Amino acid sequence: MSSLASSSLADSSLSIINESSPSPSPSPSPTVTVDQCTKFSLQDAVSRFNLKSPTLTPSIGALILAAVPKNEWSDKKERKYVMKAVKAAIKSQNGVLPKATKPSSPRVDPRGPFTFPSPTPSSPLQISTNYPLLLSTLPPSPSLSFVPPSSSSAFLFSVTPITDHLSLPSSTATNQFPYEGGLVQKDLLPLTVRAYCYEDGVRPRWWLECYDMRTEFHFFKERGEGGGNGKIWVIKESKGTHSKGTKVVGTVEEAAEFLEENGGKEYIAQEVVMRPMLVGGRKFDLRVWCFVRSFGDGKEQFEGYVSKFVHARVSNKIYDVERLDDEEVFLTISTYNEELDNGERLTPERLKRRLLEENPDFNWEKMFASITQTASELFRGAAPSIGHWPRSRAYYGLDMIMTADDSGEYTSNLLEVNFAGDFASVRDAEAQRRDSADSGEDGNYYETWGREFAKAMFTNESLEDCEGLTRL
Repeated sequence: MSSLASSSLADSSLSIINESSPSPSPSPSPTVTVDQCTKFSLQDAVSRFNLKSPTLTPSIGALILAAVPKNEWSDKKERKYVMKAVKAAIKSQNGVLPKATKPSSPRVDPRGPFTFPSPTPSSPLQISTNYPLLLSTLPPSPSLSFVPPSSSSAFLFSVTPITDHLSLPSSTATNQFPYEGGLVQKDLLPLTVRAYCYEDGVRPRWWLECYDMRTEFHFFKERGEGGGNGKIWVIKESKGTHSKGTKVVGTVEEAAEFLEENGGKEYIAQEVVMRPMLVGGRKFDLRVWCFVRSFGDGKEQFEGYVSKFVHARVSNKIYDVERLDDEEVFLTISTYNEELDNGERLTPERLKRRLLEENPDFNWEKMFASITQTASELFRGAAPSIGHWPRSRAYYGLDMIMTADDSGEYTSNLLEVNFAGDFASVRDAEAQRRDSADSGEDGNYYETWGREFAKAMFTNESLEDCEGLTRL
């Protein structure tokens, strides 16, 4: 990978390839004829050019596309991948970061209007789900009835992506939106944010630099070598969860070496927050729950809420910027690593109390206002990429690292957006609250969160009386 990253083969004179224009002339060297390359797969191409990664420089990719006619590729998807890589690489030569393509017309459910069910004890809402924790999380309600997984139920609650919403009965509501992959996939989120949340090319305050290592390694390389200002980066799997397969790096060479050793997987590189807010000297991140009832145009049609029941996930060891290679210093979700001790989970009141004990100037209301602003700018900004789908509701788990400057201004640095976030962390935070000596809270955090979750997701009732929800 490192040899590709610094390759001199990139030819800035290549024009962007598309299906309607003639294939460009191949780079003079090496020489490859159609006869030599007929009916070979991308893996064969990688072997032919002695590449250790399927990441392609523009001239090699263009050479392959020029040498092999479209109808002679054994795998059409591989050809599309090469096409995409070449386009992205050539575009980057002009210093333009790739971003999502905006739809030419509003995205609207073609099945027409839909009236969301209003469940009652005499007419309960039938919810089909493949997620056992949903049943154990929600408080019992005579208005909700859970049935075995079925696409014919009134509400399909699935923690696996629905690939074809239009194939569902028009009377079925779901917990997912079409096109939400642009938010919840780590390699697509940067494209969405660049397209919808940047203003005049300037990234929002809450957005950390992030690059897809398949198609944007050259941007990462330039940033790392040309004015990175001592930034540290975390390499993580694009499709991974629970921080598995992560690597903290400080140089382009370290990143290239890691990618070469872990070929076959897709990664992103994300800027590391160097001075995060700490609790008890340890790093923490916040799991922020958001409910979206409608994306629409991001304005009048948008309806979204952020839950005040955020909870903190705390690392196991004291934070030390010189020891970020230690998972128990850097990671805040060691609960998912069986080799590490379970991390501490703090409900809002426990976190607030501890932060105030350590810093009397801490202001919870200002911090939560920052969280709300970040969520609002993200979801309202990206709403046109999803559109109006009245049969869809969704909840998202936003992971944030908080920072505070010397003037007391807070920034909610967005790490990622999680599809169908894991309820277990809410449960664990509540369990630790009950078992702690400093609980100091009335009521049941977990039960209240579950009750408001059910109301937001499964009813058409107003949420104005939900004390734990703030409208975005």
